[in-house]
Amino acid sequence: FTLLAGIAAQTETLRVATAIFLLPLHHPLQVAERVATLDQLSGGRVSLGVGSGWNPLEYEAFGSSLRERGARMDESLGLLRRLWTERDVEGTGRFWRFPPLTISPRPVQRPHPPLWVAGNAPAAIERAARLGTHWLCDPVQTLDSMILLKQRYEEACRDRAVEPSWVLRRYVWLGRDRSTMERDFLPGFVNTQLAYWRVSTEGEAERRLFARIDAGEDVAPAEVARGRFFGGAAGDVI
Repeated sequence: FTLLAGIAAQTETLRVATAIFLLPLHHPLQVAERVATLDQLSGGRVSLGVGSGWNPLEYEAFGSSLRERGARMDESLGLLRRLWTERDVEGTGRFWRFPPLTISPRPVQRPHPPLWVAGNAPAAIERAARLGTHWLCDPVQTLDSMILLKQRYEEACRDRAVEPSWVLRRYVWLGRDRSTMERDFLPGFVNTQLAYWRVSTEGEAERRLFARIDAGEDVAPAEVARGRFFGGAAGDVI
């Protein structure tokens, strides 16, 4: 939030957002106040993109359990909406308990800053539809997989009479040219992301790709990143 506040202070029309913020690890009171303050500083230009994460170590570091992430997410999202729109809100849930209070400042946007819920697992997509939030599509999935996940999200919205609204995330590198990016940046980037991509892939094409890597095939970084990553000069990306 500190970085976003600095960006908001130097811009006038650019929307600032998190993508993603691990909401289940943080107290919703603190999150509500910080986002409302950022909304005031930006003049109503903030969106909160949240996810539940995948790494058990992150939950252990915060004294929690990965098994609780879904329940924590649901409870926190409900509290955020109430804290931004109501007064004398009391925390009476399984994870968060606090006396009746009213946060200040209040958000500029009404009824509250947009909530983007990330996730590609069926439970995460169902959550975005059930809660009526925007669905934030993770860049881990290729464009082909994204189309199938988008269809799943739209079907879940239709079942609940909710208007679908979604945000597409991709990895982007902007520089002098594509060849420089592929030589100097892409191999290291792909290497650091492989573990995350491996546990987060949903499609058969991605599973076949990782099976080739596991079998010892020297798969080019550009092929591994295809559909997830856009890089090069501005004309290569836009």
